[in-house]
Amino acid sequence: MSFLHHPNICMLLGACLARENRALVIELVEQGSLWAILRTRRRQLTDEMRARFVLDTARGMSYLHQFELPILHRDMKSPNLLVERDYSIKISDFGLSRVKAQIQTMTGNCGTVQWMAPEVLGNRKYTEKADVFSFGVVVWEIFMGQCPYDGMTQIQVALGVLNHDLRPPIPRSCPRFFARLIRSCWMREPSLRPSFSELVRTLEQYVTH
Repeated sequence: MSFLHHPNICMLLGACLARENRALVIELVEQGSLWAILRTRRRQLTDEMRARFVLDTARGMSYLHQFELPILHRDMKSPNLLVERDYSIKISDFGLSRVKAQIQTMTGNCGTVQWMAPEVLGNRKYTEKADVFSFGVVVWEIFMGQCPYDGMTQIQVALGVLNHDLRPPIPRSCPRFFARLIRSCWMREPSLRPSFSELVRTLEQYVTH
């Protein structure tokens, strides 16, 4: 992943190949994870800051998906989004990422259940639209400041999403624009979900008006 260069992608600087201590060396992102920020500074975050989080994340994911062979993150969630000093977002943790094979779609259960798309939970073929579903859960987190499906076990979440189209509830306090965006990302049929390039265009229009 050392060839990836984008302001919203965490830069890979090197690797430690010692047998007992294999690790990737990435750039320092000072404020830590978005997961922590949403829980420790929830009242300090304005709607403008939250919209910036959403747009930055969409821009980074659009970059990953724009290659001829798109790079699927496969573990899109707030703990894997890092926050810079200026509150910009950098996408990190590419441990589950995979370049999409030409023509083919992928199979295999990976990622974290609360953020997984139905097709991933069901171990069915999936495309980059699985990342879009997970992004919708991240946007929900950004505006709710809570863990998705709080109080439920991973098995309960998986069965609910697979069998009953379960989604985290969107309260009326969520801005209408973002409520619509979240729902569009959560469509059960992957082809009905927007692409990240479409999401970026929509978000840029919203943020600049």
